[in-house]
Order: sequence, then structure tokens, then C-alpha cells
Amino acid sequence: MYADRTYDDNGNLTGITDALNRATTNAYDAAGRLVSTTDERGNTTSYVYDASSRRTKIVDALGNETVFVYDAGNRLVSVTDARQNTTTYQYDELGRQRFVVSADGSKVETVYDELGRRKAVIDQEGKRTEFGYDALGRLTVVKDSLGQTTSYGYDELGNFIRQTDANSHSTTFEYDSVGRQRLRRLPGVIAEYFHYNRDGTVKQHVNFNAFPVNFKYDQLGRLLERKYLDGTRHVFTYTRAGLRETAKDDRGGITRYDYDDRDRLVKKTDPSGNSLEYTYDVAGNRTSLKANIGSASYTTAYTHDALNRIKTVTDPEGGVYNFDYDANGLQKQLDYPNGVRTTWSYDSQNRLVDLVTKKSSGEVLQSYHYQMALTGHRTSVTEADGTVRAYQYDDLWRLVQDKVTGPTGQLVYQEDFQYDPVGNRLRSDLIAHKRPKFVHVYTYDARDRIETHNGMKVSWDQAGRLTEMPGWMNDPDASYRWGFGDRLLGVELSNGTKVETTYDVDGNRVSSTETVEGVAASVDYLVDTSGWLSHVVAGVEEEEAETVYVRAGDQLLGNRRDGPEDRFHHQDALGSVRSLTDQGGNAVASGTYSAFGVRQRGTSADQDYGFAGEPWLAGSRLAHHRARWMDPQTGRFLSQDRFEGVIEQPQSLNRYCYAYADPVNGRDPTGYWTIGGIMLGGIFGTYCHGDCRA
Repeated sequence: MYADRTYDDNGNLTGITDALNRATTNAYDAAGRLVSTTDERGNTTSYVYDASSRRTKIVDALGNETVFVYDAGNRLVSVTDARQNTTTYQYDELGRQRFVVSADGSKVETVYDELGRRKAVIDQEGKRTEFGYDALGRLTVVKDSLGQTTSYGYDELGNFIRQTDANSHSTTFEYDSVGRQRLRRLPGVIAEYFHYNRDGTVKQHVNFNAFPVNFKYDQLGRLLERKYLDGTRHVFTYTRAGLRETAKDDRGGITRYDYDDRDRLVKKTDPSGNSLEYTYDVAGNRTSLKANIGSASYTTAYTHDALNRIKTVTDPEGGVYNFDYDANGLQKQLDYPNGVRTTWSYDSQNRLVDLVTKKSSGEVLQSYHYQMALTGHRTSVTEADGTVRAYQYDDLWRLVQDKVTGPTGQLVYQEDFQYDPVGNRLRSDLIAHKRPKFVHVYTYDARDRIETHNGMKVSWDQAGRLTEMPGWMNDPDASYRWGFGDRLLGVELSNGTKVETTYDVDGNRVSSTETVEGVAASVDYLVDTSGWLSHVVAGVEEEEAETVYVRAGDQLLGNRRDGPEDRFHHQDALGSVRSLTDQGGNAVASGTYSAFGVRQRGTSADQDYGFAGEPWLAGSRLAHHRARWMDPQTGRFLSQDRFEGVIEQPQSLNRYCYAYADPVNGRDPTGYWTIGGIMLGGIFGTYCHGDCRA
């Protein structure tokens, strides 16, 4: 879209005005330094500099200040945030950053070798990870805090060709003459293959089951067709701007996408004719989401503050949610339409320490007080009734004990875990009050797939997807049926329960049918795919909205269900839905979970979202994490991860383990990688892929 740009006499960009006269402006001082930026809504961020032109202060549109201090060598030595929490940085005589000191005095230390490469990182609790390199500076070995090593190899051209985990199992890679990966071989003889067009686009992918997928592109490299072995075809068209215009699925249904003059999605229509419509303000913030289902429409409206954060959400019934934030932008209060209020409090490192939800009368509905290790890993949580949940970890911060004691100190529940070097759960011992001890023992193959559970064989296909899981004690046997793209199509339990699921071209779940005791119930899903995570906006039964969900970004606020009145959702620090309230602010459902998400009590027909805020299917007892399905009983995904992990963090290389075996602090909403987890010294990033599916 056309935009008019203006510049000052020094060539600095001073403004951008689009065809609809929406403008952003920049101002500079006499030295040509940017001193302010004003967005389309008139909100201004200001910048202050010292005599050496170092930026010393940022003042946001609400007046919140972040202050930066430097030493004589122009090195950043401290950052003070808007809540007056200061992080300091210390350097060695060569100018290398040695310590990061948090506001509470805890330190992360970095050690260097004689060539200046990072040799070790020591976290706030003294746990040490070491790194080794070859002569060319490439990472060749990581030694974790348990002394276990993971090694990496390269060919003479610098291609990454080998990854050997702490169990001595190797994955190898091969490349073509121009350095494109053509093969990945898992431990053993199983391999997947990639074939390319001349322009480098993937022409064919052959998976571990030897099933080929063929791809066709236009002259601009945009995907036109994806064709599977069984003849299934996904076909795509694009607008002149290169945005997806239509997508034809394997059932012949067409999804259509419409955009405004700024190339923002304004309407998405699914094959059934149901649609989602979007509106935006001048700054691009979403102001409404309208779900059109049959002849009915449901609109959720949004307003934003001067920092473009959500200020209010108005649900389809006219109920208003009000948001408030602290000076650092952390959510500190949420008022629900039914008079319920949730407040959040944080420590000097912006970590959540208290979460309290109260009725308008002041009665506490739920409260959680968190204590943490110096690294931020939660070590205990105390609830409103005095129940205490305590957590213990090994030196890799994998959860080894989840213990619950009641208000008088009596043991309610305790589960202990043991792992192999790469994070596979070897054993769990469960003790519950006045119940016998349960022991689960697992063995694994070289590909980290469960081989046996308590001596019973577990079956997989060559693509690494679970096909048969034997029941134990009173649990039924389960069989799993898979389709292309590692999509779980069906689950069948030996007690007669069945679950069937269908997906769109991007792998978003668009329908499910559960059959329990011979009675089938089907739901179609209207999915919002406009954000980094896709979300179900409505569940549709017999062409009418059965449930409409209200969200603020990725935060689930409430739902309107056909039959019962509105329900409002209240979560804990992990995002698990712990209680539901009605329009009067009364608790109508509650739930608790094991550390890995097994529902322990308080199930409700209204509560279709649960552990870590993700949906679950009661019939299958599986949690849906978009790209993959997770079994809370084993704490593992049913299929292997397509994300290859971060080589500096070996525990991330396990393709099945949920949240690096730390479900207390991390979660995996994409099905690809953990977010919100406590990364070693903050040196590992949070990753997102364009394919974060519902």
C-alpha cells in the first residue's frame, strides 16, 4: 500500500503517512538523535541521551521510565526498570560480560576460554553447564550439570552432520552439493529425505514411514499445492500482495481470506460458510472479532491504552472485562463482568508471587502464593485453604517430586520421578492419601519412544507416532490412528469410547466426534488463525453456536454455552483453569491437576479447557497442544517434535518430553517448544514458528 515518507534536512525519517492519512512521526535533536516517536493514535515514546550519545532513558506514553547507565568503556552496567528494579552487569579486564546481577543479588556467571568463547554458564543456584568447541569455533560438546555430555559433528564444509545425545544415540544428517539437507537419519536405519527444486524450494519430502509429500510453487516461490501419497491435495491461491486468498482442503472445502487496504485480515470464511470478521484501529490493534455462525452473530470488542495494551474486552452479551497493568507492563488486575476481581503481584525480578481472585463481597475464590529458587523455578505454592504443593528438581531442573500436604500438614499426594540422561521418564511412584502406592516403570528405544510400560509392550509406527498403549490397572487399552502431517485422526479405547478429529490445511483442529457408550457427539470449531497462536472462537453443533469463547489475546476469559449461563475462567500462574464462576460470581466448577496435567478432581462439563490453559478431550484423556497431542499420564507427546531443539540446551533435543520434564514452570502451547520455562541464565531464547495451530 502507498505510504508518503518525509525527511528532515539531515535525511532522518520524520513521518510516514499512508493513503488513509494515518501518520507516525519521529523527532530528532540537533545531533540527529531520535528523541521521540508518536504512533498513529498520538501516543509518544521519548528517548534521552548523555553527552556521549548513549541512550540513558526511555519514557513511554504513560510516563514510565527505564534508565540505562554505562561505564567509561561505553559498556552497559545497569538497567533500572519502571518499578525501580535494577539489573547490573559486570565485566572482566577484556570487556567480556562475566556476571549478570539481578535486583535480589542473585548472579548468573559466564566463564570464557583463552579464545574468548563461552566456556561455561553458572546459574543463580550454582549449576554449571560447560561448552566445548573445535578449531573453527563450532560447538562440539555440551556438558550439563550432571556431568552428562552431548556432542556434535561437522563435515569439512561446515555442515552439521551428527548429534549424539547423552545416551550415546546419534542422529545424522546428509547434504547435497549446495549444502541443502537431503537426509536425516534417526538412531538405527530410519531416515527421512528431502528433494529440492533448482530455486531451493522443497519439491518432495519423504517421511520416516516412506510416505512422500509433493509440493508445487508459483514463480514467486509461494506454495500452490501439497499432495500426499493417497492423492489428497491442498491447493492455495494468493492475492496480488502475496497473502493467502483461498485454501482448498482434502474434502474439497474452500476457506477464503479477505484483507483491507493495509493487508490486514478482515474476514475468514470456512467451508461451511461460517466466518470471522476483524476490525482494527489506526495503530493496527484489533477492535472487534465477530463470529458469524448460521444466521447468528457474536461480537467481542476491544479497547486499548496508550501503550496499545488491551484495556477492556466487551463480550457478546455486553459484559465488560477491565484490565490494569503495573509500570513494567505486567498485568496486575482483571475485573470480570460478574464482579469478580483477580490481582497479580510480582517480585523484584518481575516474577509472579501472588495471584488472588475474589468475589465483589471480598470472599476469596482462589489464591496462590509462590516461592521460588534463585533461578525462578517454583519450589512451592500455598493455596487459600492452606494446602501446600512443594516441588523438588534435579540438577537439570527436571521435576523429581510433586508433593501436596493439606492445611494441617497431612500428606494428600506425592509423586516422585526418575529420568534417564535425555529426560525420558524411567519411573514414577505415586502415593495418595489412604490409597495403595502406584508404580509406573518405562523403558525406551534408541529413538526415545516408550518401549514398555510396566512390562507391557507399547507400539509405534516408523514415523514415531504412538499406535497402541496398553492400559494399566483400571485404565483401558488405547489405539491411535494417524493421517498425513502427523495428525491424530482417531482414538479408540477398549471400553468402547471413540474420538475422531479432522483438521484444516494448516493442521488446525476443525471438528471432533466423541462416542461414549454408543452415543456420538460432534462439534465443529470456528478457529481464529490471525495471531501467533490459533484459538477456537466457537464450538458449533447442528449449525448453531454451542459455545462461544472470549479471549484477550491468548488469555481465555470466559465462554457462553448454549443452555447454561455464561462462565468466567480463572487460572493459576501456569494458565491452568482452576475455577469457573457464573454471572453472580459464584464458583460453579473447580479443578486440580497433577504436575503433568492429570485431572485429579473437580471435573465439569463446562470446563473444556484445563491444564496449562489447553483444551482436552474427556473421552481420550488427552490434551491438545495444537501441533501435537499430549498424554498427561506419561507427561509426553504422542508424536515426535518437528522442532529440532536448541543444541546449547540438550534437554530440548528430546522429541517427546513435555516442557523438558519441568511442567511446573514451562508449557508448550504450540506442540513444538517450551515457553515460559526458566532458561539457563536467560541465554536461551523463546522460539515461535509460523505454524502454531489450534
